Amino acid sequence: MRKALLLVMVTVTAIALAACGGARERRVIDINIPDELPVDMPITLNLYTGFGEGANAQATQDIIDSFNEMYPMVNIILNNEGNYDNLRDIVTNFIRRGTAPALIMGYPDHYAEYASADAIIPLDEYIAHPVHGMHDDYDIDDFVSAFLAENQQFEYTYSLPIMKSTQLVAYNKTLFDAHGITFEYDEVVTWDRLHNEIAPIVVGNGANQCANLLLIGSSANAFINFTHQWGIGYTNQQGRIHFIEDRAATTAMFADLIEMFEARTIVSTRAEWNDQYGSTRFRNGDACMIDSSSAGVQYNIPSGANAFEVGFIPAIQKHATPEEGPMSVVQQGPNIAIGADTNDYERLAAWLFIRHATNAENSAHIAVAAQYLPVRYSSYDTDIWQDFITSTDPDEQYFIQGTKTAMAQEAWYNYDDAFIAHPRDPDLGNHSSSRVRRISGLGFEDLWLTRDPDDTFDWLESELD
Repeated sequence: MRKALLLVMVTVTAIALAACGGARERRVIDINIPDELPVDMPITLNLYTGFGEGANAQATQDIIDSFNEMYPMVNIILNNEGNYDNLRDIVTNFIRRGTAPALIMGYPDHYAEYASADAIIPLDEYIAHPVHGMHDDYDIDDFVSAFLAENQQFEYTYSLPIMKSTQLVAYNKTLFDAHGITFEYDEVVTWDRLHNEIAPIVVGNGANQCANLLLIGSSANAFINFTHQWGIGYTNQQGRIHFIEDRAATTAMFADLIEMFEARTIVSTRAEWNDQYGSTRFRNGDACMIDSSSAGVQYNIPSGANAFEVGFIPAIQKHATPEEGPMSVVQQGPNIAIGADTNDYERLAAWLFIRHATNAENSAHIAVAAQYLPVRYSSYDTDIWQDFITSTDPDEQYFIQGTKTAMAQEAWYNYDDAFIAHPRDPDLGNHSSSRVRRISGLGFEDLWLTRDPDDTFDWLESELD
């Protein structure tokens, strides 16, 4: 079975831009911030995203248009590459040619690689600038703290958050109501309660039962959450892999997961059916719940004759309160950075766009349009967001409910550290954070298949030691 599992594994190689053939030598990036943009000099900036041609892209174009009203001399060209793997590959090729785009959306593991080649610039001096900085209406402390912290994990701040999502659980409310089981939108449900109290009632072949209780949509996200919730830890900035360093704790966690596997409390969607997300399985009634993204709420809503009502609760936790033990839920979503192959005026224009795109109103606008979460606290007080969150439009109700649940677990938002591989340095890790994430997800799927804690740990150790 493992051979079949490993055949689907895509080899992930660190970009290691600074060491690749054709890449530029590392350099010191001088930051010189002009007093203002020249009014008589046209500036063209390319913005590269991982969006498709949908609501995300249209909302971004709206923000570009409003920016052009303020700075008509700046022309921003939106380039949507369809997904973030394509985006990283395209940006990498630009960087190798010394033509990094002016504006780059992406994730921290991308930026760790770009920064290693000095292909993106530090933003700290722009953030602190007395005129153009993040203060007054653009206050840096107004960013949702966990979203901002993800961008501050490096020596410098290379990016700022633009739109975010988190994990939550969608459940078949019609089925649970039939058993008299109700949940509040912000209610903490523990793994112990899910396994010992709820699963015996709703898992089975009878009326108002499902063959499986909770589908895991993202294997990697689940693995990361488990290591944090069980108090083992995932990785750190230096590439240390905590769950490999503590075999006893990790295999004990695996044993707990296997107990839930056996009762069908948890199902690995990918390992069981080779299904990427599980939404179709949930809509078809193969499970009573699904662990999913707050940005993917719409995919979990059934339709037709067998449609059921859907409810939402926060991600399942090992502990009911922080006083009992660690709580964790993955938060994700693109950030935005400035490419280093730009002149001072282009950088200032790019920075002013970032400041504009992440203000309270625009953050609310793109969040509502793309069904993500705003990145600023003040966005939740804007008319844009309040009109949305209080809307009675039937088509918006599920996303509104999901958003309220996602916001209710802000205190548990977590992210995994980003780092590049250092194969020539024995004091640093041999693997990039993106590869560790990939292997971790496969490890979760391997555990589902083998039901052997030591065997799965040995495999993970062989891949990540």
